[in-house]
Amino acid sequence: MAKATPLSKADIAERAAKLSGIKPEAFAADSKLMGKALDAILEAMEQALRRGETIQFRGVLTADVVHKPARTGRNPSTGDPVQVEESWTVRFKPGAGLKGSVNQAHKDRQF
Repeated sequence: MAKATPLSKADIAERAAKLSGIKPEAFAADSKLMGKALDAILEAMEQALRRGETIQFRGVLTADVVHKPARTGRNPSTGDPVQVEESWTVRFKPGAGLKGSVNQAHKDRQF
């Protein structure tokens, strides 16, 4: 199976406009509107995660911030111990609805 080209923000905005029923001529007249809405959503999500809040779209995804404490790792080339600093990262977990939908689409080859 060939690797699909990643979707850009513009691609997502265009698809969202179509799914929402916005007519192509209306979208063409103000193509930046959906992009601005998407920017606002992403900014709100980023701000929430910076505050340590959890984002949850039931059945779709959950995103939260996870603390990774400092630890001793290994240099893969030499095997020498290396001190890895503590860090915080964003964890995305797909919801059951999203997992089921993707799984079914790939089983049925509906993509």
